[in-house]
Amino acid sequence: MKKTLFASLLFLAVGFTASFGAERDSVVTRNVTVEREYVPVVNNAGKIPATPQIPEAREIKIDVRYADFHLPLPLGANIHKLPSARLSQPVELLRDGFAQIGLGFYPNTLVEFAYPLVKRPDMQLDFTLRHRGNFGTELYSKSAAALHFDKQFERLAFCAGLNAAHDMAGYYGKRFAPLTGLDTLPGTGVQAFLRAAMYVGIRSVEEPYGWHYNTRLRYRVTGVPGSLSEHNVALSGGLSWMYDDDRIGVDADLQNFVYDQALSTAWENYALAQVNPYYDLSRSESWKLRLGLKAAFAFGQGRVISPSPDIRFDWKPAPAWLGIYGGLTGEYRINALADIPALNPYLMLDSRLQHTYTPFLFFAGVDVKPFAGFLIDLYANYRFENNALFFVNRPVLKASSVLDYWDNRFDAFYAKATHFKSGLRMSYNHQNRMDFQLKAAYNDWDIHTPGERAWGMPVWEADFSAGFNATKELAFSLNILYEGERYARLADPNTAGKLLAVPMGSKLDVNLGASYNYVDWLSFFAKLNNVFNNRYQIFHGYRAPGVNLMFGASFAF
Repeated sequence: MKKTLFASLLFLAVGFTASFGAERDSVVTRNVTVEREYVPVVNNAGKIPATPQIPEAREIKIDVRYADFHLPLPLGANIHKLPSARLSQPVELLRDGFAQIGLGFYPNTLVEFAYPLVKRPDMQLDFTLRHRGNFGTELYSKSAAALHFDKQFERLAFCAGLNAAHDMAGYYGKRFAPLTGLDTLPGTGVQAFLRAAMYVGIRSVEEPYGWHYNTRLRYRVTGVPGSLSEHNVALSGGLSWMYDDDRIGVDADLQNFVYDQALSTAWENYALAQVNPYYDLSRSESWKLRLGLKAAFAFGQGRVISPSPDIRFDWKPAPAWLGIYGGLTGEYRINALADIPALNPYLMLDSRLQHTYTPFLFFAGVDVKPFAGFLIDLYANYRFENNALFFVNRPVLKASSVLDYWDNRFDAFYAKATHFKSGLRMSYNHQNRMDFQLKAAYNDWDIHTPGERAWGMPVWEADFSAGFNATKELAFSLNILYEGERYARLADPNTAGKLLAVPMGSKLDVNLGASYNYVDWLSFFAKLNNVFNNRYQIFHGYRAPGVNLMFGASFAF
């Protein structure tokens, strides 16, 4: 522990003086300027974003579109919502604040609130509140609140914030008894996660040329009542400068994790440093190139150094309608206690999660714009992973070491794996009257452990969303989420100790919605979720809520 703390303090000191960088606060464009994406603690519990994530731009914007397309459905179909554009007022009628309240059967609840407590040209203080919940048999809820402060000075910008979140999931899933072959054992109990964070950061005022810097210091605590808490101090930064017409820079990140444990000592303290030097070439509007290197250094866990390339290009041979992109890169993904609610809230916490290291990832794609408002993106990527993370039901043994049943709680399963993914994204908008987005992908996993699979992962997955404005006041929406058949790892009741891949069936979740702008500050909406009452399994033993209805209202003030 002393070595870990010493290494952490040393890197903090060096990083604060030599490495400047920050995570950029993303902003939700709900046509309300005050609402911010709650990135530090809770991801939005609705459907996946309609557009791919774009990493923070320095002097060039390279859209890294690789392996970011897994579509985990939310843990309750009630958590789907209408696209934000369908629930807000027309742009010309916007006000400063936004509130949204919804209530449905089970019961399902939805609350959103955003308001600028301070709003000046050079300073702003925003407050946001979000909640999604299902309080019926399939208990699951996510709640989050945040304060964010921005202050613009002549040569730099300062930001600070506080946020807190509460996640709760009921162990309603059935447990599997191999002697009967039936899911007859009901689950009980509730798992809760509490999170809070504070952060401060500065960045240079963006200019076309010269030095750019940004840095951010964050403290985050995550707790599981009566079990475990995680304290995370993170210092991230970036520094870049012009070299002729190009840009040279380095990003760095240092994180220290300390644990308080009530039940075991399996979660050991550790520190992790990551560095990413790069050279960006952007000498014309038609092509951009990055030459870089990534490396992660671990202190107290796993391999000491984990390097990977960082080479990306973006070429527009016909800027108006054709773009080609690709690259060879990698990543080191931290799997921390704070990430568990999003990964699998039913995971057993008696051992610390291992991090996932991707030494290389090749990706390539083509963007085509046949005509105005229509975009097609075809892509493929291939990656190799160390400690690829999957979830399997935990076996419960009798005193005689004979399998009694498979629990509705999960263990982490790690494997060396290769993953090929190919797919397309399509989007179309017609005069802001009609729009649709389609994402579809094919997955091929190769697990390098005999007898094992990519447990819980589908071969095919898709997401389709569409909206139609019948009039200026009345709008309709459709959302379809699909994942093909997946497999859970259980036991063969006829052969002791032999593993059996149990089909979990496919996921199909169809949702309809409508909204009506009654006056310039008030609109009403209704959402019918899981129209076909498909009780698909989210994880083995956990069925999704059936058909359900939600009504609500949105306010601008």
